[in-house]
Amino acid sequence: MLGTKRGLVKPSAGYGIVRIAEESKRLAHLWREDLPVPPSRQSAWWWRFLDTGFLQLAAHNPRLPLALLRRVMGAVPLAQSLRFIDEDLPPLQLLPLIRAALPIVLGKKR
Repeated sequence: MLGTKRGLVKPSAGYGIVRIAEESKRLAHLWREDLPVPPSRQSAWWWRFLDTGFLQLAAHNPRLPLALLRRVMGAVPLAQSLRFIDEDLPPLQLLPLIRAALPIVLGKKR
């Protein structure tokens, strides 16, 4: 019911601790109240798109994801980067991250 099977782990990062802890609390409450368990979580389409693209970048060249992370982490505040990893960043705040990532992503197509 938790972790990857529940859709709580971000495939590109393996990150899920905060989500798993929050979902554990929620599921425990539902269990105590004898309420039904809702379906598994699914990220918004833009997060799935970005995550899939990141994984494809890694499949194309395993060095590109590290270069991409280095560039993005250096270009935006740490708090914003962490909110990105946890998919807790509003869509409009993705623009600076995407602008920082574009040279690496587009460079792979040259």
